[in-house]
Amino acid sequence: FLLGAALNAKGDHTQAIQQYHTAMQLDPTLQYSSWYNIGVIRRHQKQYDLALQDFTKAIAVRPECPLTLNNIGLMHHFQSQHEEAASFFSRGLNFSLHQQQSATTKHNVVAAEIYFNMGVTLSRLQRIHQAERAYRGAMDTAKFGSDLWVSATLNLAALCTSGGCSCCQPSMMSR
Repeated sequence: FLLGAALNAKGDHTQAIQQYHTAMQLDPTLQYSSWYNIGVIRRHQKQYDLALQDFTKAIAVRPECPLTLNNIGLMHHFQSQHEEAASFFSRGLNFSLHQQQSATTKHNVVAAEIYFNMGVTLSRLQRIHQAERAYRGAMDTAKFGSDLWVSATLNLAALCTSGGCSCCQPSMMSR
């Protein structure tokens, strides 16, 4: 497994994938991490169909992992399967927020990323009010001033300039 990670870091993705497969054969407890890492490699190579298969195998091993659900959502989003993407983002967000309840930190980077991705997908689906809520969720859970917070703020501003979100309606502006 570690050899796969080292090969991946060096950019030898083909050998890394082979090493992850070998690791899974030698130690079945490495299935989740191996499938997840193979999925990440294939996502970066823009092999979205294969990455989706890999992330799906990872989620079969660990069904409540928000980061993997987020990646499955991204694979659907990149293939213009926005309804499916929104469904996986929603599932990932539920698990992430549930896990945050037991954490001591206010900022939940995984939840913020999922909220952001959900906002992008919902915008594509023309669900402007839901996209607005998703971007606000990203802003609330991301660290103030972080790249993710700034991106969510800019995307929310873009929604507002299109006149679709509630923050720019005349009744909200007069308050």
